[in-house]
Amino acid sequence: MTAWISEVTLKILTLLSLPGVGLQTVKKILQYPHIHQSQDLADLGFLDLRLYRAMQDPSAMKTANDKVQEIQRQAETLNMQVVSLADPHYPEVLKNTPDAPPVLYLKGHWYDDQSLMTVVGTRTPSRHGEITTERIVQHFTEAGFGVASGLFPGCSERAVQTALQRGAYVIAVYSAGFDQDFSPALHKLGQQVLEQGLWVSPFPPGTVFKTHQLVQQNRLQVAFGTGLLMVQSGIHGTSLHSVRAALRYGRPVAVPALSQTDQQEGREEAVGVNRLLFSQHPEASTLLDIPPEDLSKIILLHGKQDYAHFEASMRGKKAASDALV
Repeated sequence: MTAWISEVTLKILTLLSLPGVGLQTVKKILQYPHIHQSQDLADLGFLDLRLYRAMQDPSAMKTANDKVQEIQRQAETLNMQVVSLADPHYPEVLKNTPDAPPVLYLKGHWYDDQSLMTVVGTRTPSRHGEITTERIVQHFTEAGFGVASGLFPGCSERAVQTALQRGAYVIAVYSAGFDQDFSPALHKLGQQVLEQGLWVSPFPPGTVFKTHQLVQQNRLQVAFGTGLLMVQSGIHGTSLHSVRAALRYGRPVAVPALSQTDQQEGREEAVGVNRLLFSQHPEASTLLDIPPEDLSKIILLHGKQDYAHFEASMRGKKAASDALV
């Protein structure tokens, strides 16, 4: 993948750099059918009052143009592509997702026809959680799925490592700019992803990590997948952002059972959600902000015999056991 930014994406980047012009305003402007033909950003001012006012400020326009020039420089330096919803190169799987970022930063290899399983989970899994991650990822990569995940310690790291070892395609979704520092181990893992996969971020270079950005990162990694595997999570874990997004997007969600040791040891901060779901506790629906009857949409993996149900759901088919009912 060579550095590349289209003319229409340069316009979108400029708009996003203007004061008072946010994601929703830009998405509104993207609905304008003649955005590709507009030679001057001033031609778009009639679409939104905030945009019109921002473009009347010469200093604001200069600052915005300077920011875009810096992004262009970084794109060349980091050898990345920058694509917007107005580009034909924007990932097709994201286009109809409600939370699709108007701009994406990409580095590596993108294949539009690759089926992906998103994997999330606690940064402090039990030993059984680590083994479960490896087994499930191995099974589904052998079935032809790639993996979408973040570059975080714990379940995500183990999922990415296993997928790479199996020669599977991997998308690493970042929660900051590509130029931000990682731990040495995760930096090495990220470089391995580039050899057979893709880095994706909704954030431009120079964006430092902030906790609230995990919401957008979690939604994006879910949108790339045809289903979500949540290995283990506590009731305050950021993995819940992914589960809520998956249910909202209509993606199948699977959660594996805890080992007997995990159940005995407690560790609610790492496995509390699994415990609630498998005990069918009413608090689970409150935690996920869904009606109690929607809990049945979550596929509980008691063992390998349940993988077929999850796989069929990700492929949009009925499992053999369901077809007999």
